[in-house]
Amino acid sequence: MYTPGPKFSGKGCTGTPFRLVEHQQINQECLSSHKFVTIHAMSKLPEKLQEIVEDFSFCVGQEKLEYLLTYAEKLPPLPDWLEGKQADMDQVHECMSPVFIYPEWQDGKVFFHFDIPPEAPTVRGYASLLQEGVGWITPEAMEAIPQEFYLEMGLQDVLTGQRLNGVTAVLAHMKHLAQEGSKNGNP
Repeated sequence: MYTPGPKFSGKGCTGTPFRLVEHQQINQECLSSHKFVTIHAMSKLPEKLQEIVEDFSFCVGQEKLEYLLTYAEKLPPLPDWLEGKQADMDQVHECMSPVFIYPEWQDGKVFFHFDIPPEAPTVRGYASLLQEGVGWITPEAMEAIPQEFYLEMGLQDVLTGQRLNGVTAVLAHMKHLAQEGSKNGNP
């Protein structure tokens, strides 16, 4: 069993998340032996999203939920040009709370804007980490993200099944919007 050594630093997710000090020098054997990291699934993630997943994997128990809630606080408001235009946004009906997504296209890439009330912090946090983790992304790269990548983060240990259904629905809607936009000539 791998034990984090001097290549890791940080205080955990309640403070600054653990970060790899010399990320480039971590070898494949070290990563594959760590119980929270699956090389195959992680290799399909955009680099920034992979870093977020790694941060979560170092959190323990309720720290994961606390860290997710910090992302909820970071979700930016809708841009002015989208205010009051929920009718133009895609609603994620699988979520208990009102969740709306709008895909903005530019140069063959899509960026997702979210309208989620603060009263829905778990799905808001998940949407925020997705927004930060994928940024402007091609439809192909969006489709390649494993639907259950949240398992690598350990969210199944701190969220109920119903909430997990909601967060997976957000990613599914993002993928659908990226595919539809691609078919309609947005790229």
